[in-house]
Amino acid sequence: MLQPTVAKIRLDHLRHNLRTLRQQVNDDLFFCPMVKADAYGHGAVQVSKVLIDENVSYLGVTRIEEAQELRSAGFSAVNILLFDPLIDESAAQTIVNERITPVVSNWDSLQVLLKAAVRHPISVHIKLNTGMNRLGFQLGDALAISDFFKSNTQLKLEGLCSHLLSSEDYGTDGSRTKNQIERFNSVLPVFSGLKLKIHLLNSGGIIALASHREKNTILGARPGLSLYGIKAPLLTDDSEVQARWASIELKPVMQVESVVSHIQKIAKGQTVSYGGQFIAERDSTIVVLPIGYADGYTRHFSNKGKMLFRGHEVGVSGIVCMDFTMLDVTELDKLNACRLGEPVIVLGEQDQRKLTALDLAGRINTNAYEILTNFSSRIPRVYT
Repeated sequence: MLQPTVAKIRLDHLRHNLRTLRQQVNDDLFFCPMVKADAYGHGAVQVSKVLIDENVSYLGVTRIEEAQELRSAGFSAVNILLFDPLIDESAAQTIVNERITPVVSNWDSLQVLLKAAVRHPISVHIKLNTGMNRLGFQLGDALAISDFFKSNTQLKLEGLCSHLLSSEDYGTDGSRTKNQIERFNSVLPVFSGLKLKIHLLNSGGIIALASHREKNTILGARPGLSLYGIKAPLLTDDSEVQARWASIELKPVMQVESVVSHIQKIAKGQTVSYGGQFIAERDSTIVVLPIGYADGYTRHFSNKGKMLFRGHEVGVSGIVCMDFTMLDVTELDKLNACRLGEPVIVLGEQDQRKLTALDLAGRINTNAYEILTNFSSRIPRVYT
């Protein structure tokens, strides 16, 4: 490996997370792991191989190109759910040809699919808007949707779904999640008699219901972030719920590692990087790493980020560059002189110290999703 900055992907951790999440969902309920956005930056093809080996029968993507990538990789038997709401004539024909199952959010897309499926009937899932107000039919359309599929049998209604907007609030007063579940359940009688695949729970929803020991006999799941080892906290003060939440162990799948590629000794008062925003308050040792914002380590980490060096958190010094990031390691250098090639952890664990995607996200006011998906293809993925 010529590139010293790599993302190590622990496939054993992926398997562990998948099995753990499956234990939280009844065996007879719909279960569709999400591998969109290149499996949240982990590599859709490699991740899908593991999931299929674990007998997963559905995979979720958002872009039609993501579905095509999976089919081109030889995954011909697995069902692929496509969540992109824009279905034009070209996309509809690809959906039919590649045997993709679209999740449809509007009438126009249904009409386009109807024309494409004249000779080759396809299955369709319908998304309902229960409060996210992003995609989906209105709940008042439920009867018209049911009638549509009764009249147009070349499209088979296979599933109904919606999307939670705030799953971490499940146990709170006035929970928006509970309200969404109630709204979703209220229209299911319209489709009684049909053996539909019902799915509403995202990563947070799976863990919230399991932590509250709520009996779930209807709602299937689409785990995303949790599959990759990230467990968001719940909004609850209930100690028993918190204990059950803590007992659901997820393991981070991605670790991003780099090395010291250059060492700078600077005097008090000298600056580091563009704009001179970092000014040394003492004679300092600055190390340079071959990772920057072109690799997905965003400029928002400038003078804010932390990395692990020799098992200690050290701070980013100055503006993050396109190809490089600088760290102040003065105190550690005093104890033992820094050397070229020493390992640095951008995301992950070193000497029992951890920097999680949630930790990184908290430093720059974003979320763990963005942290993981930001790491670009310039960083090689190494599968172990």
